[in-house]
Amino acid sequence: MSVDSCSMTPPLSPINPPLEEEQKDIGPSAAKRICLQETVLEAQDNPVYFNCWRDTALGRQGQREENGNSYETKLLRVLKQPDYARPAHLPTVIDLFGHSFSSHQILSDKMDTVLMLFKQTLHKIRFGLNTVGPFNSCDSETLAQLFERRKQCLAFLEHIECCIRRRDNSVRPALLMDQLHGILLYAGRMSELPQESLSSSVSGGLYYCFHFYLDLYWRLITIVHSLEATYPTDFQQRRQISRSFLEPEEFNHTVFAQLVQLMLWDLVVIASWHQYPKGSPERVPATPFPCSCVEALWFLLIQLVEWRSEQGLGESFWMSLHHILQAICTEEGPVLDLEEEIDCDVILNPPNLKVMDPSLFCLWLLQHVSPLFTRLSKGAVSNYHDVQMILKKCLNSTNLTEGTLQRYLISCVLLSTIWEADSCLVVSLWEYFYLKLNSSFTSNPQSVEGLANISKSAVHLYQRCKKWTSEHLDGQVHNQCSKPLIEKGRGGSNHDNRDDFAVALWINEGCGGVPPLTAFYTKREWLSQETSFGLFLCLLGQHLKQASEWKQVKGRFYSKFHQRRIQQLSEMGLYNLTCLFLTLARTVDHLDVGSKLCSLYDMLDQSTLSFGKRSIVWMGTFSLMFIYLEKDTDFRQLIEKMVEAFSTTCSDFSSAGVENRHKLWKLIEVYMDAVQELLEVSTNLQYSQYLLICPGISTLIPSCRESELRSVLMFVQSIISWFRQLIKNQEKSGQAASHCADFADSLWCHVYPLVQELSTSTTSQLADVAVSFCQMSIDYPPSLTKDNFSTIFQHFSSGDNVNPSVSCRFLSHLLCDDMITCHLERSVPKHEETIIKAWIRCSLLIPTTDSPSAQQLQAVTRSVLQLSEVKKIFQTADFPVPDNFDACITIFPKVIGRAYRKLETWSDKMQFRSEVTSYFGDIPKHVSLVLKNFGPADVLNNMYRVVGHIVKHCASLLFVQSQPDCPLPSLINSMITPHYIFKTDKPVNSTFLSAVRDHLHLFVQGLGRMDYMKTAYVHRRLKDIVTVYLPKFPVKHQAGSLMSTMSLSVHPLVACLSESYLSISSEESIKLRHFILHVVVEQFLAVKNMTLPASHTLGLSFIAEALQMTINTEVIASDCPVLLPSILEYILLTDSSSIQQYTTVLLQKLMEANSIHQQQELQCQIVTIFEQFVTTYFKLNSEGVFRTLEKVAILNSMVIVPLIPKLNYSVLEVETKRGVGTDSKLRSKYISLLKMLGLEGKEEIAKLEAHSVPSNGLTIGSRMSSVSWE
Repeated sequence: MSVDSCSMTPPLSPINPPLEEEQKDIGPSAAKRICLQETVLEAQDNPVYFNCWRDTALGRQGQREENGNSYETKLLRVLKQPDYARPAHLPTVIDLFGHSFSSHQILSDKMDTVLMLFKQTLHKIRFGLNTVGPFNSCDSETLAQLFERRKQCLAFLEHIECCIRRRDNSVRPALLMDQLHGILLYAGRMSELPQESLSSSVSGGLYYCFHFYLDLYWRLITIVHSLEATYPTDFQQRRQISRSFLEPEEFNHTVFAQLVQLMLWDLVVIASWHQYPKGSPERVPATPFPCSCVEALWFLLIQLVEWRSEQGLGESFWMSLHHILQAICTEEGPVLDLEEEIDCDVILNPPNLKVMDPSLFCLWLLQHVSPLFTRLSKGAVSNYHDVQMILKKCLNSTNLTEGTLQRYLISCVLLSTIWEADSCLVVSLWEYFYLKLNSSFTSNPQSVEGLANISKSAVHLYQRCKKWTSEHLDGQVHNQCSKPLIEKGRGGSNHDNRDDFAVALWINEGCGGVPPLTAFYTKREWLSQETSFGLFLCLLGQHLKQASEWKQVKGRFYSKFHQRRIQQLSEMGLYNLTCLFLTLARTVDHLDVGSKLCSLYDMLDQSTLSFGKRSIVWMGTFSLMFIYLEKDTDFRQLIEKMVEAFSTTCSDFSSAGVENRHKLWKLIEVYMDAVQELLEVSTNLQYSQYLLICPGISTLIPSCRESELRSVLMFVQSIISWFRQLIKNQEKSGQAASHCADFADSLWCHVYPLVQELSTSTTSQLADVAVSFCQMSIDYPPSLTKDNFSTIFQHFSSGDNVNPSVSCRFLSHLLCDDMITCHLERSVPKHEETIIKAWIRCSLLIPTTDSPSAQQLQAVTRSVLQLSEVKKIFQTADFPVPDNFDACITIFPKVIGRAYRKLETWSDKMQFRSEVTSYFGDIPKHVSLVLKNFGPADVLNNMYRVVGHIVKHCASLLFVQSQPDCPLPSLINSMITPHYIFKTDKPVNSTFLSAVRDHLHLFVQGLGRMDYMKTAYVHRRLKDIVTVYLPKFPVKHQAGSLMSTMSLSVHPLVACLSESYLSISSEESIKLRHFILHVVVEQFLAVKNMTLPASHTLGLSFIAEALQMTINTEVIASDCPVLLPSILEYILLTDSSSIQQYTTVLLQKLMEANSIHQQQELQCQIVTIFEQFVTTYFKLNSEGVFRTLEKVAILNSMVIVPLIPKLNYSVLEVETKRGVGTDSKLRSKYISLLKMLGLEGKEEIAKLEAHSVPSNGLTIGSRMSSVSWE
């Protein structure tokens, strides 16, 4: 039986489906129809409703999920599934508003009653119940009542729609339309609800009220659609339910169209409430959808209206919205006569709508509504007509500000990401921006904000153009698909998994999906940072992608620019012009646009062109190169233009004044930055990039100051590093190295000669560049010169004119590279010797301070210690490798000296000497320049420290009498005894003296380890050193205060005897001590003509200092033969009490030491000294001799006893010479001395008394016979 039959036989129950046996005979269409009937009955019991708030207090979470349908799914079924349009069965009894009604009487006999109950329930929903407290209360009982009433109202409307679709006999279309009109008038407009009901923080009664109105209006429009579709003949006559103040013409709209206009006006008003939300951060864009349910209603309305438009049942959605947008933008007043009688049954449009900027509001609304179209199967539908209408009004406004225009264009850019391209939009905007090309497009043109809009480099300019034309602006929204806008359990409505497959199937047809609105917000964040002109360029890039579009508008752009117009452009105008053409070049035909831009640049008068404009031209040209490279196009012509301009600028820079120099340097920086970036993004050199390394660089480098030179060297360094990496990449990939040789030749020809010349500079980057050239010479050595890896390495590592800091940094980089060290072994003869010599040079000339050079020297030292030659020397000396790299340079000579002494055979020693002496052969050459300039002080001091240790431990290796050019004489002559040191009439440099004072002892100790008694040169130099430098520096104890406190420093000649001060001293150190003391006595204490020399105080101070610091008394005792004669003379000849006191102290030290150590040989030497003293001075000053000897006898009488015979003879000789007999005074002095000599003295006194005779009877022979000589 047909489903539409009027038979009295009831249909099959949808609740109890047929058994499996019965279903076997049912076709697929019938089974599908049964399933849909079940769904309809379930929908009547649990009607669909809008819900975006999960009220867990109601406990209806499960119920909402069990509703099983959503408005979206239901509309899909109505539009796409004809069988669903006519449900075959309705329940017999329906419970509505607390009453039970027959389903066939509701729309006929009981309609008035049900309508009355519906309106009462609607009133309670909107205005609340007096008995349940505040209307917005969140009380669960109150909310449950509101929810139940809302459900009853929706069930009633659902029943009406079901009756219409099944063509129930109780449906009277005209009467039903009147009744629905009455419901609409009674309910009022959504826009009349309080704005608080839209707040996201509101829940409870206001929430249910607002969402019930969403349900009500959507139900009404679907009912009207069902009426028109089911009873088309009954709706031929037009019925007026709403009217617009802005339409004076006769009414000619369907009920559905009027209801759509009514809903759209209300939704627009609701959107206006949310355009500028209170407390919302400005950076977070507002949305016209206060909740997801409103968003869902917009989409449902779009879906339904667009479907009807496709079926020829009405106008499209954009046309429906156009009337509203036009009314908002025109801001026209009412055209109706206010005295005209207005029908109270007609709802008037527009409602009370207030926006700050109507045009901007309309664009903003379009921006957010347009993405909803992407869910339709046909995809997004453009509405450029309204956009152009809005922009035309905006651009014609006299008070248009930059900020306002930016907001307009941001919306246009976002819309263009969804809609297809349209060149008309950019053409209309171009007419506006062309006239304002010289503008900075800033909110405050007088501020520095406009200056920030001009890019500072070609890379930044290119990146901006790339950003304006990037792919993420094109199709990000149009091409992406997303999950449904209204998801299960949130936003919009409720639906069940059972219907997801149908919804998903329909949504994903064609384009499908809607992107999340966060994509717009993310994009808007960076769009808001652009100027209006930048936004125009974004639109330009979006709308001119197609070649056909560009051909249509190409003339509109090119024709605007002629020579006079180009020359009228300001700096900002030229920059905007450059941005425009770069955007076009990246968007359309880059060759054509690039050629046009170059021709426009040629129109500029180069002679009067400002530096700012020249900078923009350079940046624009380089940006074109980036675009050409991106498009895989040769740009040799562009390079040649830039090279010519750069060379001219470098020539001007070398002779420019201060002001122009600064501006020219800015241009040079633009060139260097652009070239560096251009090469870094290049994967090969097939586009003539080698021409960028031009002769201009050769002109530039010599004229640079220190800071400028650092920038240029960093530029060169980065280029060479990139080039070497490119070579490696091509070798790995097996690509042909095209133009690599040309690029390398450009570097060798235009850069390397200047790097060599500037190697005397202290700029650290120079070493990095030298390292890069050295590394590059392995793969691409110079083709025009004889330089190679070996010569380059030797020049920068140990070249005489190369700054030591440069050499040290050069070595620290290269010696850590395994590839370089391997190449050194193959290409550099005696490479380890070369490295050691270079290390010694750096150690000489780089002080060990906390500086980068010192740290790099440590790295070099670490590498040197790993050399096989160095390891061999340490092994031979049986010396551990030091951990202190700063002290390694002073330890290394010590190890060499120890290794040399450990060798046993003469042949081994000669071979070892030949191997290691070459390390130090260049030292005289290295120190000459520093000595010539006497500085820097720290370098001079460090040089003396290093050379001093070398001389101390390796002097015997550095001196060969048969080799006149051996290094030791040169070092001593230049560093210790230069010719000017002997000129007493000229002052000596204080820095030089300070360095010598601190390190002279090292040189003296080194010379003292040689056979200086046989080697005339060494003997002479040691004597010269003592003679010259003893007066140059103060000794610890100064004259006049011999027992005063110690001075701040020790005299270097005192320090050179330090090894003899120890408790155990070597024979070598004692010999050196005696030699120096002998020289001091000879040069500073020698008495001439019974007169003390002027320098005697200095000599005595030196001797006193040496004796005071000596611990071993045996060493002091050994000093007696050297010192005792002078001390005795000074005691005898001086009248100064201080000198007497000082010499007595010295005599005491010597005699005390002698009394402890009485070696026979030493005693004989001392007796001889005393005898010589008596022989020399007794006849001249016998009284003084006895006085001196008495002082000695007090200290050590044993050294005087052997002198008794000599004294007897001397006394008799004096008496005989006088011829007056016995000299009682002389004999009394002599007896006084003898009394101090103990037993031997008493015996001698007794002999003298026994043989005493009158003076006139004394004969020389008789007295002589009575004296016993020993």
